Amino acid sequence: MKRYGFVLMLALMTALSSGCSQSNEKVQLLFFSEIPAGAEEEAQAIIEENTGEGTSSQLEFYPYHHEKIVIELAGRNGDLFFVPLKDVKYLIDPAAFTPLNEVAEASSLEEGAPDELKGEDPDTEEIHVYAVPVDNDSSFIKEMGWTLEEPLAAFIPAYSEEKEEAISLLKSLISS
Repeated sequence: MKRYGFVLMLALMTALSSGCSQSNEKVQLLFFSEIPAGAEEEAQAIIEENTGEGTSSQLEFYPYHHEKIVIELAGRNGDLFFVPLKDVKYLIDPAAFTPLNEVAEASSLEEGAPDELKGEDPDTEEIHVYAVPVDNDSSFIKEMGWTLEEPLAAFIPAYSEEKEEAISLLKSLISS
């Protein structure tokens, strides 16, 4: 009887662990700014309208606190972060962020990207853009009808399992 209990427990643990390890296949967007939290549903609708049915997303809005961003990064939460542009220079880490050269190129920013949005890849020693500005001229902010008091910067952590979807989504959100 003990043996059947052990086999049953092992099967249950295997099923639970495999269920927990599957990707939720949603791009999680985390906003750390003065954007009101009540805007989630409208923002979700605009994002789905701009990206089509292929990309599903989850939005979370928080007031800006450096500690909260660090906690989310350490917990490996979020695929696409929006933080105040003036503070992103304290967060940029080429080893921990995804290069966004193709996003910067699509928005004609790559050469003109501010130095605080760039970093040197520790492996190749090449300079890459690791964050892109999101200001009142970006299509997403315009569609939402928001006026940002200060511009934001968007970045994608290297741990994200939804990098391609996040990059595609970011391109559509910042196009003018």
